[in-house]
Amino acid sequence: MQRLVDLLRQSSPFTIAFHSLFVAEVTRIKHDRVFAIGVKLASTGMRALKDAWLEPLSKEARLNHDPYQTEGHISIAYIRPEFVETAEKFIAEKLDSFRLEPFTVRAVVVTESDGRHTTVDLKHNTCLL
Repeated sequence: MQRLVDLLRQSSPFTIAFHSLFVAEVTRIKHDRVFAIGVKLASTGMRALKDAWLEPLSKEARLNHDPYQTEGHISIAYIRPEFVETAEKFIAEKLDSFRLEPFTVRAVVVTESDGRHTTVDLKHNTCLL
């Protein structure tokens, strides 16, 4: 995790905006057909951080860790195929009222598998243990 902390120390604050709602099949789930209702994100800063993190990996490994190669998304719910049409109608009805303000990431908390965590303040490039 030290490499991640080092990358974060070199990073500046970045903005994440909510781009759009979507329904899409989750292809990484192989044992069943599953779809996700989610929010696409727009964040060139987060994409740059992902790219820097994945850079030392082979192309195959990068695709394994970042299969969608987008600026990010948030999965809200997973649904069965028979509910896709209902979900798409719901999104179409709510799309005009879907307005969330962008936010700026100024700090990131990196948590180790043993529970220890490190907070990296992107604004001041400081590290708090």
